[in-house]
Amino acid sequence: MATSLRALVVDDDPDASAWLAYMLNERFPDLEIVTREVPDLSGTFDLYFIDNDFHGKSLSAQLATAIRAANPLAMIVAFSARLDNQTLKLLVNAGCDGACEKSQPEDVQQMMGIVAAYLSRRSSETQEQSSRGLMGAMYSIRNLLREWNRRLDVNRSGATEPTPLPRTSSPGQRVETKRAEQLQSDLITSNTVKSH
Repeated sequence: MATSLRALVVDDDPDASAWLAYMLNERFPDLEIVTREVPDLSGTFDLYFIDNDFHGKSLSAQLATAIRAANPLAMIVAFSARLDNQTLKLLVNAGCDGACEKSQPEDVQQMMGIVAAYLSRRSSETQEQSSRGLMGAMYSIRNLLREWNRRLDVNRSGATEPTPLPRTSSPGQRVETKRAEQLQSDLITSNTVKSH
């Protein structure tokens, strides 16, 4: 991994959270892991492993909802001793990426597969800043808005020709570039009409 990703393990059972942190560290040594015994989600993390039961109170769906609202791109896995159908339904609706029962070895292996796939996708998106997928689209939109705002600033200062948009080889970015070029042309035409 080029940059270290951060994981938060939230479980009121210190042995369970230490075991999960150990398992994650063994399989993904570049992953920075923080453990907490209280349902505290403060800080910025890329992966979240949340327990369901906190001293008799089911909180996983509530935690997943809060995580998804604050960090739409984060990976969320509910990791608990027991997950009933109602809780699973709530977790799916909250945007949870996976659920794992601590006592089921096959669930733990499946969870590790989910983590591996997520880390692989994040790594390739970071390295390539790919135009595929949600991360690539977000990078493209962010860069397009920055460029557009820069051009508006240039035009306000009296420049008549903004610099052209960079060309890309991605079909999705070509569509965005074409639309931006049209907006640029409209802006130049609008500025030319106003100055006459």
